[in-house]
Amino acid sequence: MRIQKKTSKKPLIVAVVIVALLACVSVSTYLWIHRNSSQDNSNQAAEYQQKKQPSQHNNSTDTTHSNNTSGDTNSQSTHEKEKDITPAYEGDNPNQASDLSGSINYSAVAGTTLIIRTTINQTLSSGACQLTLTNGSKTITRSSQIAQNPSSSTCEGFDIPTSELSGGTWSITIKITGDSKSGSLSGSATI
Repeated sequence: MRIQKKTSKKPLIVAVVIVALLACVSVSTYLWIHRNSSQDNSNQAAEYQQKKQPSQHNNSTDTTHSNNTSGDTNSQSTHEKEKDITPAYEGDNPNQASDLSGSINYSAVAGTTLIIRTTINQTLSSGACQLTLTNGSKTITRSSQIAQNPSSSTCEGFDIPTSELSGGTWSITIKITGDSKSGSLSGSATI
């Protein structure tokens, strides 16, 4: 007769219970962290919205601002709509001037290149800029197209290698033409 040894299933059951407990603890921890980070994000979003909304003034003589009491959070207040309007130039509208005007914003040497950048006060959809650099009897010319900005225009820019220029002060003249108008910008650069 053979005697069979009874194998205990107790260690196997203990191992399964431990794995199940670890899985439950891991899932609970993940859900707790996810819930707390969601609450933090929603709190931050609420704080951002409060900072973003303009304060309401209760001034009886100020009729341009209205309080939104209808509960409709999607509509903009009058104050918010006013912020979206592009500010106009003070004085005359430069787009109605008979001549083009502007300024040379930047003229300096960076590395081995003379960089010249401009602003044209009028909004032009197309046109050209003709640069003339003069130093004594030496003259250098370049041309570029006009690029339109939201409330002004600019020459696309001039980058002249300093190897083409001698040292000293160069006179800068930029003739601008566009939309049947013309104008001139002037300045100087030291090499």
